[in-house]
Amino acid sequence: MRQLEAGSTFSRTENERGRSIGEALLRVGVAPRAELRIVLNSFAVARADGQTTRGFEDISLGTRSSS
Repeated sequence: MRQLEAGSTFSRTENERGRSIGEALLRVGVAPRAELRIVLNSFAVARADGQTTRGFEDISLGTRSSS
């Protein structure tokens, strides 16, 4: 099994706004009840107190199993 999920996130607090674009999660089955998860880096923009920060987020790896 292979599955690719993608999306974007918008967040807002009192004085901060953030957006993440290009979020992608690749799920690969490695056993009947276990999968490897690869979260690809997305581009993030954060604005707070008049300053803007832009850049790519980190790639992450993980596993999940069900019983």
